[in-house]
Amino acid sequence: MALLANGALRTAALVVAVAVSDRAGAAPADRLEVHTRVLAVVLERTTFADAERLLGPTETRHNGGDAAASATAACYVGVDGTVLALVSNSEMGGGSTVTHYELVARESRAAYSDEPDYVVPAGRRPRCARLASLSRATTTGGGLRLGMRMDDVRRLLGRATRAAGRHAVYESVIEVPKASRDDAEPGPWRARSVRVELERGVVVAIRVEQITSH
Repeated sequence: MALLANGALRTAALVVAVAVSDRAGAAPADRLEVHTRVLAVVLERTTFADAERLLGPTETRHNGGDAAASATAACYVGVDGTVLALVSNSEMGGGSTVTHYELVARESRAAYSDEPDYVVPAGRRPRCARLASLSRATTTGGGLRLGMRMDDVRRLLGRATRAAGRHAVYESVIEVPKASRDDAEPGPWRARSVRVELERGVVVAIRVEQITSH
């Protein structure tokens, strides 16, 4: 199954969100929300211009994809080789607002895309700027970090939506409050995904995405 920026999954998320809106009572708090923050970056709030002001100048580059694979990306690298890649899906983030980030143990693990079937050509991968505050100790807003074992991840996130031998994916869809309670139409929805990938039993990649319908 593709990540949340894939068109088919966005449609499925909308169906789920409509079902949620039909149930009585307020939607529960989303356990994935805190993980949409890393360092000073907040998904769907921080632009590349904001990131440069907060973290320092870096290169942004379009990844060469089209349709769901079209995105712009930038990255930072710490002294120990840890890489933080920032991605803006062209459709959902306009190529300027960060909708996806990747915290990875080495640059070769960065995908620079939220479409898993698209491999970004070498010439389309951005050059990463040095960031002294970035390292293996860097955590998401909810405490996920590289080097964790799966038991640690489960303590933070619980049971995965989908899991295989070397990765686990956590997904959520919540209804966004409407401006007017008198509006009978289904409200907008917000979908989140956290994917952790392991190598030799420890986390080597954390990929987080958020998209909101309009």
